[in-house]
Amino acid sequence: MQNLASFIEYTDGNKPYTHTFMRMQMDNGKIEEVDMFTDARGKKYKTRLDDSIRIGGKGVTSKRRMRMELINTFEALLKISGLHIA
Repeated sequence: MQNLASFIEYTDGNKPYTHTFMRMQMDNGKIEEVDMFTDARGKKYKTRLDDSIRIGGKGVTSKRRMRMELINTFEALLKISGLHIA
């Protein structure tokens, strides 16, 4: 069995920010992705749901809730991974 850290992509190269990426399979089988960009100003998150939330329409409230759940899960998994990324 692979450890959790092997499912997290972390880059801290020549860019002015740190990028951390995780792909998670949901209970319904759907794959969701979360990107976290960290720089001197703080953290910024990008998910697959962001574009459909920005467009609006039916289900936006539930998508916002799901986005927050994804980010909270991402943070929890990142914490227990032992990578301790800022």
